[in-house]
Amino acid sequence: MRTQKLKVTLLANAGFSTISGLTMILANSTLSQWMGITPTWILPSIGLGLMLFAIHLYRTASKATIAKGQIRLIIWQDWLWVLASLIVIVTQAFDLKSSAYLLIGGIAIIVADFALLQQWYLGKQTSA
Repeated sequence: MRTQKLKVTLLANAGFSTISGLTMILANSTLSQWMGITPTWILPSIGLGLMLFAIHLYRTASKATIAKGQIRLIIWQDWLWVLASLIVIVTQAFDLKSSAYLLIGGIAIIVADFALLQQWYLGKQTSA
């Protein structure tokens, strides 16, 4: 049962990553303008990375048995995203619009939730 909750969390993370990645790719022009990002290649590049991450999440969740090391790697990747987001927000990096920093912070909170849930279910799976 705990493994099932971990898989559902991984799939939710994959879904969120897919939606975020596709938004960055397909709505690049509008989103870049709204955020105050001038190089047009930045958001599609991040979006592509998110799509690859989503594929990795989906493939991991689809396995009958998930290696604990794979889950730990995913958790670390989520925390690195959160850390990078915090650095961008705190330093006001890239001179973005204030709405962009709010969006980055909101996404970081969601990603942190995924990391915490994955860690929780990994711990429950280990102790079971």
